Amino acid sequence: MCQEGVRQFAEQLQDQDIRGLLSDTPAYVRGGFGPGKGQVELFIGCCPTCRRQFPILKRDLVSEAYNLPDAAIYQRLRFQAPCLALGCVTEKTTSSRDPARHPGLRQRWQGLLWHVFEVAFVDVREDIVGEFSPNHQWAAGQVIPELSDIADQASEALVRAGGGGNIPRCSSPKTEIAIDEVLSPIMNSFGYHASCSSTMVHAFWWGHRLDLLYEKRDSGTISFEVKVDEDWDHPLGEPLANLLGHNAVINVRVAPNGDRLDPNTREYVCRGEELVQRTGRAEFIYIWSRRDRN
Repeated sequence: MCQEGVRQFAEQLQDQDIRGLLSDTPAYVRGGFGPGKGQVELFIGCCPTCRRQFPILKRDLVSEAYNLPDAAIYQRLRFQAPCLALGCVTEKTTSSRDPARHPGLRQRWQGLLWHVFEVAFVDVREDIVGEFSPNHQWAAGQVIPELSDIADQASEALVRAGGGGNIPRCSSPKTEIAIDEVLSPIMNSFGYHASCSSTMVHAFWWGHRLDLLYEKRDSGTISFEVKVDEDWDHPLGEPLANLLGHNAVINVRVAPNGDRLDPNTREYVCRGEELVQRTGRAEFIYIWSRRDRN
């Protein structure tokens, strides 16, 4: 697929009216990974350079509906083509998180999604398309070279603790406390200590509470996203948002009742995780129960 053709297509949309662009009747797809109908509109575009088809997604930028990035990444992987994601600013969009108020953040978010996943993420206001200007410098600080070693030790300790029944598989806040107790000695051994310097992540048009954060003086910060039974369909959005404010993120899934994703969808999730892992800024840990492993 012609990556540059789709990028030029996205850049040339600025100040255009999407009502002329999206003339076909859309299909409605799930707001995340997996098949099924949902609230996200799917259109099919044609690359002006290579003439191959590529997916175009559209939905409102509502703070509590932050799963458009996952939906776009899924369709990009499914079509094996770059994806255009149109996020519409409406009266329900939190005004303080309006993308137009944070152009630098918008460029970094666009850079993250484009350079890692080939997803062109553009906001739309009153049907007029905004700027697509992905910043190569989307990341925060330097890559943490010991991240994979930290993840390996954390995974081993967390799996052992989970198998021993020391990590609750209920609400994330209770699980976070137990995980923090396991992680702290490991993080301390690498020179990282628990930090409360930033409890909220501002990610383009939404914000969410940071689960765990560890900081090393003159080195950087590693954030942890803890998932129990939430966000199966949209596993990447919050971890990606953390990268806008911190050097790295480790996503920890404590599965209470096995994998809720079918094998085909799980394969797409693994592909998405692998793409962001290649940046050297993310790791993903799964803690299954003993019953799940049998």
